[in-house]
Amino acid sequence: ILIALFSQPAFSNEHPLLEKIYSVKDQRFISQAALKSDILSHKIVMLGETHDNARHHTLQQTVLFWLLKANRRPKLVVEMLNLNQQQAINLSMNQNQLNSEALDKQWQWSKRGWDNWGDYYPIFNTAISHSLTILAANYDNEIIRNMGMKGIDARPTNHPAIDKPLSTTAQQALINGIKESHCNMMPEKMLPNMLLIQTSRDQLMAAKVSKLPMDTFVLAGSEHIRTDRGIPHFLTNAQKKSSISIGLIEIADEWQTPSSYQKLWHRADIPHDYLWFTERVERPDLCESLRKHFAKKKAKKH
Repeated sequence: ILIALFSQPAFSNEHPLLEKIYSVKDQRFISQAALKSDILSHKIVMLGETHDNARHHTLQQTVLFWLLKANRRPKLVVEMLNLNQQQAINLSMNQNQLNSEALDKQWQWSKRGWDNWGDYYPIFNTAISHSLTILAANYDNEIIRNMGMKGIDARPTNHPAIDKPLSTTAQQALINGIKESHCNMMPEKMLPNMLLIQTSRDQLMAAKVSKLPMDTFVLAGSEHIRTDRGIPHFLTNAQKKSSISIGLIEIADEWQTPSSYQKLWHRADIPHDYLWFTERVERPDLCESLRKHFAKKKAKKH
């Protein structure tokens, strides 16, 4: 829901933060070796990506290799895979299916609108090659659409019962983020249901993580792994302490220090344990695309 367009300026390859890793707790830059050490001291590892940034998926693959080389066998909890695909995923794992085209077809990845299968495939190839479990962790598209139109009445009755509601302040901040990520063009009447969808997806992913007694590797958009209102918020206190949230952050020329990126989160502190700064993908004007989308919808009504 929260698309990658929080109005970041352009970047250059000489940016001082490029490929730097920042410890939020210690307020200093650290080495990959130091990050690796801390990752290996946690059971729940969450990497927050921007979906269309190939570098982010390379880094996810890197971290997965770190875990495997340490004889860890994490279960992958994947936002980009829907619950109704789990049977196909299990079949692929049982068949030890490693063919890229076959997996794409079996999981309907490209068919569902994800156009960067090549970026994700190496991660899934590694997981299947090492007989790791892959768990779909998102609601099906039809359920999401119905929730967008009908609200909580359309949410599945077996939705996880998690008694950790977001505060009023956190809810409003999330609504503001939804507005901004949609260029302030989202109709006001749609916002409550958009809030419901976002929190429901986070709760679903948190429930998936909570049921796993062993190591877990979460692949999700960076908004979903925020410590203030994402998956970590809905974990138990013990689980939250055993988790680590690493935000993969695209650099911007006008933002030269880690604190500059607080504008992304609309708060004074940073809702991740670490920031790993990467190159930024140049994208079309998404606001223009949204303008055309809403104009088309409006025209259909008349």
